[in-house]
Amino acid sequence: MTSTLDTQVRVLVGDASPDSLPASYVRSILASAYALGGFAGVLWGACSDAFGRRTVALFGLAGSACCCFCMMSTEELMQCALIRLTAGIMSSAITVSVITMLGDVTSKEYRRERAVVLARLPLVAVCGWVGPFLQGTLGSAEPTMRGNQMICGSIVSFIAVVAFVTLKEVRHHFSFFSFLFFSWLLSDAS
Repeated sequence: MTSTLDTQVRVLVGDASPDSLPASYVRSILASAYALGGFAGVLWGACSDAFGRRTVALFGLAGSACCCFCMMSTEELMQCALIRLTAGIMSSAITVSVITMLGDVTSKEYRRERAVVLARLPLVAVCGWVGPFLQGTLGSAEPTMRGNQMICGSIVSFIAVVAFVTLKEVRHHFSFFSFLFFSWLLSDAS
């Protein structure tokens, strides 16, 4: 989702220069919406304690795929910003789940190995550029939002299906206090 920001800005501002004030304004709104969604990671931690790491990871993957497919038909700033906010929320669920799963499966004796694995996680960000690369390679000289999001959504959907089939729950004892906190949070919101 983050790698398609330039394409989204181009669709929203039309023929304006990428360095123009309207393009900078739109880029700032969209980047801020995605980053704001990342703050939901605090709540996803409590959810993963209460409902399990696998559940939260699969929910985040499914939500991210839905955001990619919804973005294909977006041509208005407010819709695009709301979808990017939702995508940020969903991606933070994946991030929190993966990091807590890695922490759960490595014992305290292997802290160095855990640190090495966690240090390599930023390399996953490179995968975000696969969509635009594939679209450019497959024949379109000018990347389109529909093409980028279709490739992105397909890749995330494939990962979600593979995770659903292969991913096992690593935390079999759920925290009752996290469940109470999450229940309280939901009841307070309504």
